[in-house]
Amino acid sequence: MNLYFEYLKVAVSVFADMFSGIVNGVLNSLRKVISLTYLIFFYVCIFVGEYVYSLRGEYEIGGEVFLPILLFLIVTFIKMFANKIGKGIDVPVPRKRFTQVFDSGEVTVEKDRVEEMVVYLSDLEDWLEYKHLM
Repeated sequence: MNLYFEYLKVAVSVFADMFSGIVNGVLNSLRKVISLTYLIFFYVCIFVGEYVYSLRGEYEIGGEVFLPILLFLIVTFIKMFANKIGKGIDVPVPRKRFTQVFDSGEVTVEKDRVEEMVVYLSDLEDWLEYKHLM
């Protein structure tokens, strides 16, 4: 019985690693997800419009008008989310300043924010490479 629990723990660990890999892959390629969503957005609207026209036999404004609005809101959410985590199209901006500048000209960084600053610098470098500026 104890052996089954060990196998179950290993299986759960494998699924957690797989899920983590998928989430990290999607988060690291959000720019591509946004572009793909725009492409899909266009075709979905065309196909829904054609389908509704084939049912009604004429063009009318009905419930299908909310589909482009819904898709627009989804794409906007993805863009804003990507920008907030530093993986979007806009330049990443930290939530607050990392450095402190004293009157004497000395510049310091709080020790507990050094790791966050390194992650931000990585996101900034990714953005600069994406824009072909580095």
